[in-house]
Amino acid sequence: MPQAPSLAPLPPDAPPQTSPIRPSFASAPRTPTYPSSSSSPRPPSSPTRRSPTKRRLALRAGHNSFVAAESRLEGTITLGQGCVVHPKATIMAVQGASIYLADGVVIEEMAEVIFRHPGRATIGTGTVVMVGAIVDLVPDDDQQAVGEWCTLAPRSRCLGVRVGNACTIGAGTSVSPSHSLVQDEGCVPDRTVIYGAASAARTWGGSGETQEREVRVNATAFLREILPKFNKAREEAPGIISSQPQPQR
Repeated sequence: MPQAPSLAPLPPDAPPQTSPIRPSFASAPRTPTYPSSSSSPRPPSSPTRRSPTKRRLALRAGHNSFVAAESRLEGTITLGQGCVVHPKATIMAVQGASIYLADGVVIEEMAEVIFRHPGRATIGTGTVVMVGAIVDLVPDDDQQAVGEWCTLAPRSRCLGVRVGNACTIGAGTSVSPSHSLVQDEGCVPDRTVIYGAASAARTWGGSGETQEREVRVNATAFLREILPKFNKAREEAPGIISSQPQPQR
């Protein structure tokens, strides 16, 4: 049987030879290290977000009025008889303010009625605030904030201006204290029509006024009949405080 060759002896002055040592990864456990609080401080925690405080709703609705549950109402709001507030409509009064909607007022979808001043603001009988219109009310004095039988057409803006009776604020138009008519008259006079891209003003002669009011009354009555069939009423939603009782028949 052949024998393994013997190693030759090293010379006396040769340096000692050492075998290379390979690290053993299996023997050394991996311990996670964390930065100390002194060397790398933690980022400050974000402040707790508080939900905005919602103003309490004090709603009184007159006989035969319909207020959709999906409408947004805040503050003190009183409705006369036969009013209609569509879904997605907004009516807001700040603390110390109140809004009164006279008989037959209609607030349509996406319309906004806002009152930011102490006191009371009134929208007169038969007035319609149409889809997407914005009304920033002024307080009542000798006249109402918005007169009777007015039409605020879709996407119109009535900002901080008193409006007389039977006025029409045309679609997409805007009237504010800087409007030339308001600067001359101090308000929007009765039977004024705001129209066109430049929000020009003219006076309506009143022809067909009686027929127009009859059409509006019938249209509002139809809304009061058809909307409850497809929309939940506000009286069935939480948040209403009180409602005027219906008169005895």
